[in-house]
Amino acid sequence: MGKRFGITLFFLTFTLFAGETYIVSKKMGNDANPGTRTRPFKTMKKALSILKPGDTLYIRAGTYPLGIFIDIRATPQRPVTIAAYPNEKVLFRG
Repeated sequence: MGKRFGITLFFLTFTLFAGETYIVSKKMGNDANPGTRTRPFKTMKKALSILKPGDTLYIRAGTYPLGIFIDIRATPQRPVTIAAYPNEKVLFRG
């Protein structure tokens, strides 16, 4: 029983600190969408505006403009992760 409780406690702790995962896609997106895999945001500006500590943003393939200001107060315990969608190429142009 003790081992099962420890595993459950770890899982609950992890989910308490896990943030949301969002997707941005120039091809399929719309900024009125909730930012999910099937209904992604269209612009980086929209996606960056909603990120909070602990969140993850995946960027789908495409070319995106630079010059977007981001002010998120992340911590080592609750970092913000921004990455290209797995196996897709993302390019930023200024």
